[in-house]
Amino acid sequence: MNEPNLDLSKANLGLPRANNLIPKNFDILPKHSEFAQEPKLLKQWPDADLCYKKDDKFDRQKSVVSLKIYTNDCHLGLKPEARVFANVWTQILSEHLREFNYMANCANLSFTVSPMFDNVDFQWAGFNDSMPKYIDESIAKLTAMKDADLQKTFDQVKEKLLVDFKNFYFEQSYQQAFSLFDNVMLNASVEQKVMRSILEEYSYENFKEHHQRWLHSGR
Repeated sequence: MNEPNLDLSKANLGLPRANNLIPKNFDILPKHSEFAQEPKLLKQWPDADLCYKKDDKFDRQKSVVSLKIYTNDCHLGLKPEARVFANVWTQILSEHLREFNYMANCANLSFTVSPMFDNVDFQWAGFNDSMPKYIDESIAKLTAMKDADLQKTFDQVKEKLLVDFKNFYFEQSYQQAFSLFDNVMLNASVEQKVMRSILEEYSYENFKEHHQRWLHSGR
C-alpha cells in the first residue's frame, strides 16, 4: 500500500469539466428609480408578457427570473391523469438534471419547476453574471430530455410516488387538512388516493406519449 504499482497510462482518469456557471463579474447594477418602485411591462407579444423590477434596496449582484406558462397540454387542469403526469415529470426532471444542478449549486444558482393546476412555474435565482447562460442551458437540457432514455428513472420515481401518495394518509390530521383544502376550493385539484390509483396503471409508454406533447403550446 505504501508503494502502489499502478500503470497510469492505462488508467481512465481525467478532470471534471470546467464549471462555466461560476460568475466572474460581481458589479452591482446602477440604481434606476423608474424600475425600482413596481414591476414594469417592458414588452408584450400575442402570447407573452415581459415584466421587470429593479432591486435598489439590498444592492446585491443577484437576480430572480420567473416564468409562468399557462397551458392545457396533456389536458393539464382538465383531467386527473395530467396531474399524475406533471408529478412524475417534475421528479424525473429533477433526477435528470442532478449533475447540472450540482454544478449550479456550486455557483450559488438554483432552478425550480412547479406544475400548478393550469400552469407551470419556472424560477431561476443567482448571480446576474451567470443568469443568461444558466437559463439557456436549463431550457436546453429540459428540451433534450424528450429524447433521453428515462425508463430507469421513471421506475424509481413511480415507486417513490406510490409510497408518498399512500403515506399521505398517515400524516397528522391538520397536515392532511391543509393539503386537502385545494380539493374543496379548486375543481382541477385531485386527491392523492385518486392519483395513486391512476399511477398504479401508468406505464412508461404512457409517460413518453404525454412527454412528447408536453409544453408545445401555452401563454
